Amino acid sequence: MFESARMDPFAAALLEDPYPLYERLRREDPVHWSLRNAWLVTRHADVASLLTDERLHHWMLPERAGGSQEDLSRVLGRWLELMKPQHRSRLRRLTQRVFSPGAIQALVGRLETHAESLLDQFPEDGAVDLVQTYALPFSLGGIGELLGVPFHRRELFERLASTVAGHLVPVLLLGRTSDSFSQSTQLFFQFLLACLAEKEQNPGEDLMSALFLAQEGGDPLEREDFLALCIVFLFAGYENAKNFISGSVLTLLRHPDQLAYLGEDPSRMPHAIEELLRYESPVQTISLTAHAELSVGTRTIQAGQQVLLSVAAANRDPAVFTDPDRLDLSRRDNPHLAFGHGPYFCLGAPLARLEAGVALQALFRRFPRLQLTGAPLSWGGGPPVLRGLRQLPVMGCGRA
Repeated sequence: MFESARMDPFAAALLEDPYPLYERLRREDPVHWSLRNAWLVTRHADVASLLTDERLHHWMLPERAGGSQEDLSRVLGRWLELMKPQHRSRLRRLTQRVFSPGAIQALVGRLETHAESLLDQFPEDGAVDLVQTYALPFSLGGIGELLGVPFHRRELFERLASTVAGHLVPVLLLGRTSDSFSQSTQLFFQFLLACLAEKEQNPGEDLMSALFLAQEGGDPLEREDFLALCIVFLFAGYENAKNFISGSVLTLLRHPDQLAYLGEDPSRMPHAIEELLRYESPVQTISLTAHAELSVGTRTIQAGQQVLLSVAAANRDPAVFTDPDRLDLSRRDNPHLAFGHGPYFCLGAPLARLEAGVALQALFRRFPRLQLTGAPLSWGGGPPVLRGLRQLPVMGCGRA
């Protein structure tokens, strides 16, 4: 029993294959007091219920304030407010304009062009690291396309965005920040505001233009709202998208029958994306904090205690999913929690789905003989609540 053997949900040894442990936890101790002095919840019903429980809240704001720190706190505060139902509607309305059918179609074309330009640079012989040469630059480029970052600013955007995104989750998890992170964030904020000013002269079919036009239409947006919304898509579209794309490639290469099934009919991609999200969720855990006492099963969670909701464990719960450890791209009944649930449902989910579909389709169309090199895989390097590959060595990038 786990009662007398507390485990560490962020242990490096779990990164390669955490699912056997998750299965045991669901059976024996579904609300487990872990070595992180936090409750680890693993059953689908409990995770889904707690994601809608108003006695839990998300993350923590940086402790320090004053000067640039105060500015950072205000922006992150607006970002976190987007998670709450009572503050969602206005900014979500703006994002819906960006994800209208016409805007999505325009974004698909730009993402396809971006994918092809990256694949053009692949060597025909030898191995290539798919994380650094494809998943990472494609994810950053996708955010740039969504926001509408001008082409001549794209290189600077990717450099600033990667610096900020790489440190954002640790800042929120620990509730404190550093001067160096604040300085990087300030540079990124200044960059975004300069891009927004350019949209006043040359609006397009992108998020920044939608925000600018909303202000002209009598729906003024404060500076912190604009920056917060940009952070939402950076947070959703950088580390998560990189991990999801590379993890999906690995999963498909390990399941050639499912890859062949997908290749037979490109229209199967939407259901495939949902199953890949369930099977290898890039977000392993959602961290919440209780601000009032609550009970889950036989456990009592005290106010102030941290609650780690294991999305990855919930997505393999046999009480919800038939044969949960089997990858089935034809699966239809798929209420996975990879994007969260309720007020914690990810605003960037449409972008993540779109990016992954375009990235996978382009890659396997161009390189149908793609295969793993057999080299050992390395996991980790990102925030502990996420799971992703450091490298993914593949070969077979010659043209068909």
